[in-house]
Amino acid sequence: MAGAEGGCYHRRVRRARRLAAALVSLAAAAAALAQDAAEPAGVRRARDELPRLQRRLEDLRGARFRRDVALGGGTVEELRAYLRRELDEDLPPAWSARQSRLLQALGLLPRGHDLRREVEAALTAAVAAYYDARQGTFFLLAPDPPASLLIHELQHALQDQRFGLAALVAPLRGPDADPDAGLAFRLLAEGEAFYVEQRFTAEERAAPPGELERRLAAFAGTPRRERERQDRARAQGDPAWLAAIDARARLPDLVYQELHAPYFQGAAAVSALLAQGGWARIDRLFRELPASTEQLLHPDKAPGGPAHDPPTRVALPDLSAELGPGWSLLATTTLGELHLRTLFEALEGQPRPGAGGGWDGDQVQAYARAGDDDGWPALAWFLVFDAPLDAQAFARALREAQPRAPPPLATAEVTVRGVHVLVVGGVPAERREAVRAAARARVRLGE
Repeated sequence: MAGAEGGCYHRRVRRARRLAAALVSLAAAAAALAQDAAEPAGVRRARDELPRLQRRLEDLRGARFRRDVALGGGTVEELRAYLRRELDEDLPPAWSARQSRLLQALGLLPRGHDLRREVEAALTAAVAAYYDARQGTFFLLAPDPPASLLIHELQHALQDQRFGLAALVAPLRGPDADPDAGLAFRLLAEGEAFYVEQRFTAEERAAPPGELERRLAAFAGTPRRERERQDRARAQGDPAWLAAIDARARLPDLVYQELHAPYFQGAAAVSALLAQGGWARIDRLFRELPASTEQLLHPDKAPGGPAHDPPTRVALPDLSAELGPGWSLLATTTLGELHLRTLFEALEGQPRPGAGGGWDGDQVQAYARAGDDDGWPALAWFLVFDAPLDAQAFARALREAQPRAPPPLATAEVTVRGVHVLVVGGVPAERREAVRAAARARVRLGE
């Protein structure tokens, strides 16, 4: 990849972002593709480059491949089928529809949008290559891939050969998994691959010492809309590039962060972790996975760090009885610190400094009335913070953002007790006290 500030980097961004589900899949058939004389010329050129790039990556990463990495070509149709298989496991359609109503009630998805459809459309348009851990193969869609793209996917292959990505990801997948822990894994895996890719590029350009770390910090610290403005300036009127920027700008904030934070925030976290303990520090986290995005946004809190801080697991009770006849639990999720930041940016149009600071755990539930498939759900949201001042700061920030929120959150009551914050919205007035009392009395907290 050419300089990270130039056009090649941003073309790579628009073509190659994908969820970490693209790290996991099937079991060893690309050897046949390697012999296919009809395969694209770009795949043949890339295969010729792999031995040299594998050796280069081994030197850069300080680790060795156990076997050569298989490479295959792919089509958009094959990619779409692959993504649908993956999304069937990660975002089953019926579950996604329920989850989407919860996210809409918070303001993290626009009204009427479906999480699965948004993710599938974004990934289909963006992927240039993906690594399939079950098959031990990476597949290439880009016709003329830069060496940096190959390095990135080879790094996923190296992760897989050393740590077994499919086994690592299995507990983090599906509707019952903790979404914040899953996102934390993506920050680690994609963050390392993006860091290695950027370091490879910096070495190719003989960049001065410290430039890589400054660039990664700038990537992580630049707000979404400012990054889009910078991209438009760099596009210099290129119609294809501008069209890609426009498409990215239309992504809901939640989907945008799911696709981009693993690269930008993830690489910044990897850079900070390397400063703490070199590659051994990264290796440890693949053996003892981070349990929350907080642990990578604040690397001292990650396992093995000087301020290791496991999250508090929050389990609200089913409050259907307190809500009254006809109500039932619709969906539940954990936002985590990263998506607390996303929430404020979605509601206010720009990041709020310190948003989510001191987060230690949360769970949000949505409830729906029988037969009311299109109405707003009711919300119950319990959060735990490190200190009372953190809880008070979050509650104050949320109250200030409420006028721009959808009705369930806009009208919610936000109460603070010590390090706990309870948010109850969209609940019939005569039921609010019963819902609040049951939530506080029966919530279960633990590591």
